[in-house]
Amino acid sequence: MRSPREEGTARAVVFPGAVTVDGVSARYVAAHGGGTVVVEPGGTKAVDALRAGLTGKGERAARQAVLTEPAECVERSTSLEPGDCPIGPDGYYWEEGAEDVVRTQESEPVLQTELAEDGTVSVTGDLDLKVTWTDVGYGEEGRMEDTCTSSFSATVDLSGASPTVGFDTSY
Repeated sequence: MRSPREEGTARAVVFPGAVTVDGVSARYVAAHGGGTVVVEPGGTKAVDALRAGLTGKGERAARQAVLTEPAECVERSTSLEPGDCPIGPDGYYWEEGAEDVVRTQESEPVLQTELAEDGTVSVTGDLDLKVTWTDVGYGEEGRMEDTCTSSFSATVDLSGASPTVGFDTSY
């Protein structure tokens, strides 16, 4: 028995006998649960609820889409406070007089992926960075270095031909 992929509850009349309700599997989302239900003549029976979850392919697609932008930002960033990146400084950097800024990703980010009931995929993570720059703001040139962890949050839309990502800039 298949039910339409719509919001809300799907109901079907079942005649006496055994009925199996299985989850559906799409490219990125699968429904888990269900099972076989035996209905006696004149009786009714409820089937265990189906719960949506990301498939392995969906999880990988969401993670890859989210990792691409921070990695590219790390490579292109020439500012201590990059305005066009989903990652930012810890908040104590100063912009005046910083030159030769180089960011290096120190480790693979730790990501948490969650599928909401409305189908929204949220990904949060932390990115460990090493930042080096030349400080020329106070008349003395000196090479500076720091390590930091930058947190980020993103929403991934898996409904199109390829995943699209929107980063939460206030995170």
